[in-house]
Amino acid sequence: MTSQRTILIVDDNTEDCATYRRYLTREGGEVYGVIVAHTGREALRLFEENVPDCVLLDHLMPDMDGLKVLASLTDSEGKVTCPVLMLTGSTNPAVAVKAIKSGAEDYLVKGEVTSDTLHAAIANAIEKRAFQQVLEESRAQFEAAFIDAAIGMALVAPDGHWLRVNPAFTLLLGYTEAEFLATDFQSFTHPDDLSKDLALMQQSLEGGLHTYQVEKRYLHKDGQIVWAFLSASLVRDPQGQPLYFVSQVQDITESKRLQQEIVDLNARLRRTVTESHHRIKNNLQMLSAMVEIRTPRIEQTVSVEELKRIRQHILSLATLHDVLTLEAKVTADHEGISLKVALEKLGEMLQATAGNRNVIVKAEDMTATFKQGISFSLLVNELVSNALKHGKGDVDLTLKKVSATSSEADLETETENLSARLEVCDDGDGFPPDFDPQKAANTGLDLIKSLGQWDLRGEIVYANREEGGARVSVVFPLPDQSAYFVS
Repeated sequence: MTSQRTILIVDDNTEDCATYRRYLTREGGEVYGVIVAHTGREALRLFEENVPDCVLLDHLMPDMDGLKVLASLTDSEGKVTCPVLMLTGSTNPAVAVKAIKSGAEDYLVKGEVTSDTLHAAIANAIEKRAFQQVLEESRAQFEAAFIDAAIGMALVAPDGHWLRVNPAFTLLLGYTEAEFLATDFQSFTHPDDLSKDLALMQQSLEGGLHTYQVEKRYLHKDGQIVWAFLSASLVRDPQGQPLYFVSQVQDITESKRLQQEIVDLNARLRRTVTESHHRIKNNLQMLSAMVEIRTPRIEQTVSVEELKRIRQHILSLATLHDVLTLEAKVTADHEGISLKVALEKLGEMLQATAGNRNVIVKAEDMTATFKQGISFSLLVNELVSNALKHGKGDVDLTLKKVSATSSEADLETETENLSARLEVCDDGDGFPPDFDPQKAANTGLDLIKSLGQWDLRGEIVYANREEGGARVSVVFPLPDQSAYFVS
C-alpha cells in the first residue's frame, strides 16, 4: 500500500487555502495530506521539517513573494527540490514565464482553479518531476559508464566529428581530448578501412541500420596501427533526425598479432613439410639410382629381376610420399593421441585469436593415431578459422563417438567399429542457398576436403542449422580403441 502524498499550500488568503484543502481531501481524485502556511517564512520552516511531494505557492504574500520563496527552495545545484505550482491572481503571461524560469513546474490562475484542474496539475507536476529524476539518474549512470569504461567510448556527430571521447579512448590512440575534438574520426582511421566505415555509417543515417560492428584500424599518434572492434549505434531525436553515434571501441591488436602468428606458423609448417618431403624424396631416388648402378655387379644369389622390383618399389614410395606430403599426411606411429585433449588445446589457442567471440569446446575422450591427430588438428584449425572469418557469434566445437552398430549406451565400453563426429557451428548467416563446396575454393574448402575426406577417410556435410548459423560435420573412422594408448 503506497503512503499518502503531502501537499504544502502557501497562501495568505485563508478562504483560498480552505478551498484548496477541500479540493485535495474530500472532492474526487487522489486524497492528499495537506499542510498550510500563510507566510513565506512559515513555508520555509515547514519545508525544512518535512519536504512535501508538491507545493502550491501564492505569487503575492505580505512578507516575501512567491519567487523569493521559490529561490529559497533550490538546492546547491540550483534545482528546486520538489515540484512547485505557482498560484497567481493575474492572467499576465509575463508572471507565468518568470515563475517557470525560476523553477516552477507550472502556474495556475486562482479564479480558474477547480477540483479537477488542481488534481490534474498536481498529478502532472509530480509525474513530470519523477520522470526528470529517472532521466537524470540515467544520464548520471551513462556518464559514469562513459568515463570509467575500460574500453574506448565516443559520441560522434553524423559528419564524423568527435563530440566526446572517454579517457580510455584517448589512452588507446595517444591523443588528448582536445586533439580529438578538433578533428573527425576519418582523420584517425587507416585509409584502407575508411570507405567500409563510411558506408556503414551512411547506411545507418539512411535508416538501413540501427547499429553496426566492424573490425578496423586506427592510426596511433606515434604512427603505430591499432586494430579495434568498433560497435556503433545511432541516436535520433523524437522527430527521427540523427543526433549522434555512440561508439564503443575495443582494442584487438594483440588478438590480431596472435592470429597473424598462427598464419605465419602454418606457413612455416607447410614450408618445413615440403622441404622435408624433397629431402626424403631425393634420398629415395638416390637409393633407387644406387640399386640401378649396382644391379649388373650383384651375384646371382639375388636375381636381377628381384633387384629391379625393389627399385620399382622405392620409386613408388617416392611418388607416394609426394602425394602424402601434398595431402598433409604424416606417417602413423603405434602410439595414439587423445583427440579430446588435442581439441581442448586447439580451442585454447584459437580463442586467443577470436576477439570478443567465444570458442566453446565439448568433447568426448577417444584415441586416434598420430597421423589422424595431425590431420585432425589441421582440419579443426581450418574450420574454426573459416567460422571466425565468415560467421558471427560464438563458435561451437563438438566431438562425439558414434557407431553404426552399437547403441549410445554401449559406446562407453565399445572399442571397435567406432567413428568420431566433429561438428563446428557458428551463429552467422549460414551458407547461401546456392552454396557449392566444390566451387568455394576461396574459403579454404579444398584443404578441408583434403584433410577430412582423404586424410581422415571421412564424410563432410555442410548445412545450415534450424536455429540459424552454419554447421560443418565430419565423420571419420577411429582405430580399435583397445590397441592404442593416450600419450
